[in-house]
Amino acid sequence: MDILIRSRCRPAELMHRIEEGVDRERFSLWSLSGYAGGKALLGKFSEDRFRLQVRRSYKNSFAPFFYGEVRSHDDGAEVSGSFRLHPFTRVFTGIWLGAALLLAGVMTVSMLSSGRPVPLPVAGIPLALPAVGFGMLWLGRWLARKERSLVVRYLEACAEPNTGTAKPGEHRTAIDSSASRGFGAFVPEWLALGARRLAALCWDSVCPGLFAVALRLAVHGSSAMFVHTPGFMRTVWAVWLAYDVGLTLQWRKTLGKSWAQLEIVGSDGKAASAPRMVLRSALKFAALAPLYLLGPASWASFVGVAVDVLPLLAPELRLTLHDWVAGTRLVRSPGRSRLADA
Repeated sequence: MDILIRSRCRPAELMHRIEEGVDRERFSLWSLSGYAGGKALLGKFSEDRFRLQVRRSYKNSFAPFFYGEVRSHDDGAEVSGSFRLHPFTRVFTGIWLGAALLLAGVMTVSMLSSGRPVPLPVAGIPLALPAVGFGMLWLGRWLARKERSLVVRYLEACAEPNTGTAKPGEHRTAIDSSASRGFGAFVPEWLALGARRLAALCWDSVCPGLFAVALRLAVHGSSAMFVHTPGFMRTVWAVWLAYDVGLTLQWRKTLGKSWAQLEIVGSDGKAASAPRMVLRSALKFAALAPLYLLGPASWASFVGVAVDVLPLLAPELRLTLHDWVAGTRLVRSPGRSRLADA
């Protein structure tokens, strides 16, 4: 979320007000927060740019920082910026969740393709890996749920002129900004979109895996989780196809795509028609069929997937084969305009 706060103060005066009310980020061994001073907010300043965070007596790497800039505007100044995680935390979280989802998808396919019994605790590992990452992210954001409003109220108070009748909130505009979050702030757009596609695919692969677990438990109990037979693998493949087609027709996205903030549109950017979405799913699962029916042991299983993703490497396309043929493409879901918590 981007924040825009306007003031009738001069830029230098507004920057001085912001800096005056916070403690600078100076490390201290004698403070529970790890920083010297006792003010509620901590800041780091550089000319017309600054960073604010709330002082806390515990470590929370997933708490938001406000990255802002003071600049002149008409007869006054304005503060613009956004709340986001520390760059190191964002990169680490992206790597962790991407690797966890990829490993979960690989383990699910491997266990489905194995002829050996898999104990129930081992079968839960693919779900536990991404669950831990998402759980840490959720807990950190929940603990810091009131910090955004505290920073915004402070900036509004700094922007108030010494005279006049302006009220807090009258000069603030908040705009949802998807580009200020996730991979898009660090890597090219096409690479960020590819990472989201991969994460969505791994997440969606868990759903057929859960079906396989439930089916095996119902038939054979917990002593043996999976059986590698052509009929069983075809069933799992068909369920995944039905899941993909059903949710795509209903919401233009699967659960994985919804989590990754992706949706399917036509090549013109408008809503894709039902026949195009069905064709897209059919082509995608035709490419996955050798991998599911032959298993990952043979190199021939990966031919369909390789052919399908090869057009992604072409700069003028950046599309999978099934998207290119069906006349569809994956795009970021539009954000919802909303005011900041205040």
